[in-house]
Parts: sequence; structure tokens; C-alpha cells
Amino acid sequence: MSEAARRSVGLLVQTSLEGKDPAKVSEELSELAPAGVVLFRKDIERAGSAEKSVEEVRRVLKDALASTTGPLPLISADEEGGYVRRVESDRTPSAMALGASFDYGLTRKASLIIGQKLHALGINWDFAPVADVNFEPSNPVIATRSFGDNPGRVASHVVAFIEGLRTAGVLSCAKHFPGHGRSSKDSHLELPTIDADLETVLSSDLVPFRAAIQHDVDAIMVGHLYYPRIQKLEEPCSVSREIISGLLRQTLGFDGVVATDALSMKGLGERMEVGEAAVRALKAGCDLLETTSLDMAWEARHALEESLSKGNLETGRVLESAGRVEQLMQRGMAMEKSVLGAGTPKPKLFTARDYARCVTMYNQGAAFPKRGELAVVVGGSPLSPASDKLESPLSIALKRLGYYVRSSLRLEDLPRKGERYRISFAVSPNKQCVTGVLIVLRDGHMHPQWAEQVSDIVESGLPVGIIGIGTPYESSMLPDEVRYVCTYSSLEESLCAALRSLTSPSARTKPGPVRLLAHKAKKQRNLRARTK
Repeated sequence: MSEAARRSVGLLVQTSLEGKDPAKVSEELSELAPAGVVLFRKDIERAGSAEKSVEEVRRVLKDALASTTGPLPLISADEEGGYVRRVESDRTPSAMALGASFDYGLTRKASLIIGQKLHALGINWDFAPVADVNFEPSNPVIATRSFGDNPGRVASHVVAFIEGLRTAGVLSCAKHFPGHGRSSKDSHLELPTIDADLETVLSSDLVPFRAAIQHDVDAIMVGHLYYPRIQKLEEPCSVSREIISGLLRQTLGFDGVVATDALSMKGLGERMEVGEAAVRALKAGCDLLETTSLDMAWEARHALEESLSKGNLETGRVLESAGRVEQLMQRGMAMEKSVLGAGTPKPKLFTARDYARCVTMYNQGAAFPKRGELAVVVGGSPLSPASDKLESPLSIALKRLGYYVRSSLRLEDLPRKGERYRISFAVSPNKQCVTGVLIVLRDGHMHPQWAEQVSDIVESGLPVGIIGIGTPYESSMLPDEVRYVCTYSSLEESLCAALRSLTSPSARTKPGPVRLLAHKAKKQRNLRARTK
């Protein structure tokens, strides 16, 4: 194998350091010669500060690859905002929260903030935006990571996000082609099967990807998905020639870098070993193989080299992909120099007004009391303000707005149907000491039994307010007389905006980024029947 081919193979792999000291694996990185590394929170926080950690990674990687005069290595991270954040100081809301604002300029501002933070750290590639249209309410993995369920509006937000990153000098990557929004399964855990034909996908799921391509997105990530009505072979899209070379390259005309989702995910890994997946993905038209460990990166590299030496993989195919990756690296370096040459702009800030525009009131209900002592009931969320989590975002938000938490409970621990008399006692042994009951839910529609428990709490006679920190589909199962506000994330700033909306006499309902479920009409009727 020629030295050019050997170097090219390295460029087809991106790895993770798994929180290891980059200096201690510098020789291994030099030998592996990857295109770059993917940073997770443990990598970014390893050296005590994000700036110091990323700078050390950049220095070691540049030295290991002897590329100080060549293209900068790709230093990437999944920084989407909301629940998917690798940089702790990033306080931008989720994509669905931005979708709730119906303001593409606000999305551009949010992604510029993200880009500025990444650029300041030395991260030059963001695995964002999510271009999936969230058609499936029970989607366990996309949900608030999507801008909504309207393909046209999602496309406009995707374009705005790409533009914001570009202004900050950071590369973008639209994901998860050809669309993860119809799935009720998590591709991290299994291979989702999507029941949609080509005509449907072209007119809906692919609209944001087409817009991203038209606006010069830097890369596209392919998901571990299976579309049986589009694919002739039963295999993940990430190793499908029909999907990558056919649908993405030929039909949509994309000629940039195509990256796989992580090869470690079970949607792919339960069907084949890493080496086989790497070879099949490259043959299908992928350019960059995302791995989550150095061992996995070596496994992918060795499989590619072996296939080359045996003639099972064409050298031309390897050189073609390596050329695209090098162009991406050159593009990233040019963008970084352009931003540095223009001087460091004043960082943008997301204001309280911006956060307020990213929350939605779905149920008008009565205004919740301002300040006072609360009983807090949390469902499906890590935000419990119990004594062991006093500094949770919810606790901080409540303190900022003048509330004191007298009791904190998990909805899952409250009595079930038939034991309603215990609900009031569990929530508040002494009603006179409590101003109201605040219920915080995450994706309550996935837990239908919660509807009964919420109704029982309402029947206690205490003022009740509800905040949703996931998708808003749960609104349809909640009592109409209780005010419900959705934040689409658990950020302290978003929770403060929701609490202000809960207590404002002038707050009004407004449309949200997704259509709600169909049992809204039945819920009030059911509650009345139970109270007779």
C-alpha cells in the first residue's frame, strides 16, 4: 500500500479521546493519523477549564499529525443547545424552543452564540443542526432536538442555524439523513424501521436537508435507520448505497463530506462489527467514519487497510473520500482565519426576552401564585429540588423568583388511581403552609398514568401550575383549568421564563412548533366524570 493511500485511510476516521490526557496518547494519534477528534464533556472539562482542555487537544493533535502548516485537524462536538450540550457555559435553548419562537433570526442568533463559544475554545466543527422533522410524538431520541413538525419551517430554522455557525467561523453538519423524526425507537439502542415511501420522504423529511444543501452546509451525517419502502436491501442507511450514493448524492446533489453517526451505536453495531461497518459505509458513499474510542478507530482503520490490500476496496474510492475530508479541513481553516482577520466581535447574549419568546403557554388556566412556599412534584425529570440536588436549575429558578420549596416529590412515587385521598396529604400535609403545587413534567404523554395523578393533585383544592420541559404533547392529557407552559428544555433561564408566564395575568396561549395529540377534547369530560 502506498504512503498516500495509507495517509488517506487515516483521514477517513475521526475518534474520541474518552477523557484521556491527549499528551499521553500523542504517539498513538500520530500513528493513527485521524482527520480529527470528537470532544465530549469529559474531554472538554478534563483539564479544569474548557479553554485549557481544548487548547491542549489542538496542540497535541497538530503536533501528532505534523500539520502545523497544513489543514487544521477537525475538532468537533455535538453542540445543539438545550439538552445536547458539551460546553457547560452554553445556555442556548433547544431547537424546539427556538422553533416555538417562530423567529428565524433568533435561531441565527442562538447558533452564532454557540459558534462563538466553540470558536473561542478552538472547536471548529459543530455536529449540528438537527434537520429531522419530529413527526412522531413518541420519538425517544429526537424530540426537542428538532425545530418542529412543519418541514418548511424546520428547513428555515436549519438554514438560519447554518448561517449563524458560518458567521462565527465554525463548520456545520446537518443530521440525521434521511430523517430520524418518524422513529419511535432510539438508534443508540436498536435499528429503527421507518414506514414511509420515497414520495412522502421527498416532500417532507428531506425538505430541511435539501434546504441545507442549497445553502452550502459543510457536511451531512447519515443516521442508523432503515426505510424498507425505499431500500431494496435490509440494512442501515449508514451502509446503504441506495441511500447515500443514490438518494443523497444523485437525487439531492450533495457532493460534500458525508459522515456516519457513531459506529458504536447499536442501531448499526448489533448487526455488524466495526470493521465491517467501516468498509460497507465507505463503499456506500460515506467519507468520514465517526468512532467513540481509539480502539474502535484502529479497528475501522485496520479493516479499511485490509480491504484495500485484498482488492475488496478500490483505492480510488478511498482517495475520493480523503479528498473531500481534506477540502473540509481546508474550509474550516479558511473560515477560522477569516473570522480572526475580521477581529473578535463582541459575543452575543441570549436575553430574558429571548428566553420568554422560546416558551409556549398551551393551557390558559388560572394564573399561578407569585412567590411563596410550594410543594413541587416532578415527573420524568432529573430536576427534583430535593435536598441532594439543591443547586438544580429548577431550584435556582424558584429561588430567583422568590419561591421556597416546602416539599418535593416524584410523581412516580405518588399513589395511583383509587388512592386519591392520599394525594393531598402527600403533596401538602398542611395546606395553609403552601401557596401552591408546581408540577414539572418531561414528556408526560409517554406516561399516561400521570394524567390521573395530576388530576388528583388538582382536586386537592390547592393552586396548581404545570411546566413541561420536554415536548408539549402532554398538554393534551392535562386539565384545561390548570395553566401549562412548555419550555422544551431544563435550562434555568427557560424555567424562569416559564414561571413568569405561569404567574402573569396577561399571558396568553399561542401556537407551538408541533401539533398536539388528539385527546384534548376528551380530557375535560373525563375529569368531570371523576369528580361527580
